[in-house]
Amino acid sequence: MAAVASEHNSEKEVAEMERAACPTCGSCSGMFTANFMNCLTEALGFALPGNGSV
Repeated sequence: MAAVASEHNSEKEVAEMERAACPTCGSCSGMFTANFMNCLTEALGFALPGNGSV
């Protein structure tokens, strides 16, 4: 929103930033969700088997 409010960025530049930030619809590009962390701790052996996939 700050980029849109700024006079230094055109609409085209803002649209390019939006496409780069969210490359596909419905995707979570960050690997920091609770589900991912749960699966990771299970894979590393820190959680009970089956706990991350429930």
